[in-house]
Amino acid sequence: MYLAEDIRLGWGIGTEDIYYLEVIGDIISRFVKNIKIKNENILFYGYSGGGFTSIQLATMIKGSFSLVNNCQMFVKNYNQGFYEDILRYCFNNLDEDIVLEKYGYRLNVIEMFKKEKYIPPIIYYVNSGSRELINQCIPFIKGLKNLEYNRDNVEIIIYYNERGHSPLNNESSKYLIRSNSEILLDENARFNQVLQLKKLERDNLKLSTILDKKKSNINIQQKKNK
Repeated sequence: MYLAEDIRLGWGIGTEDIYYLEVIGDIISRFVKNIKIKNENILFYGYSGGGFTSIQLATMIKGSFSLVNNCQMFVKNYNQGFYEDILRYCFNNLDEDIVLEKYGYRLNVIEMFKKEKYIPPIIYYVNSGSRELINQCIPFIKGLKNLEYNRDNVEIIIYYNERGHSPLNNESSKYLIRSNSEILLDENARFNQVLQLKKLERDNLKLSTILDKKKSNINIQQKKNK
């Protein structure tokens, strides 16, 4: 953010020559290797722009985990003024099409997934009372549908409160970080969580099939009554 005072949110994008998040990721990788921490025991947590950088870092540091809340997935969709500042100061007013072609993976998590051919484990909390649901979450889901790898790694939890873009309160955030850290360290807990999610998916599919069948029977009956 020191490139210019006008940059109020930098997303670790850096400059044409240096991708700051890549440098940060390299420092983290060297550090955890020296103290013998496995990538599988790393949890990146972040809210808003910090959530974006958490996902990007988890994508680069394979095996790590990302827990995010009301984060950006697409820099351009967040704030037009902020986006224009990034183009101006980070890329020296380089043509937008060229920026997206050469550096799109720095601005868009889906493009980062494509570049790395990898999607990290992500738990994504989004408030339906915030604009992130429409501007970030829905485009993110659509982007995932077009990828052919690791889509099961993503869990999206939609909740509602009146805080809008603001994060979950401190107690809720600390609980989520603590509980998911415990799951990371406990392979059995991780396995059981996956089984529970799979069961929920099967139950939802079964319920959807029953509802579709009932709807079809109602339509047939209505046609007969006519």
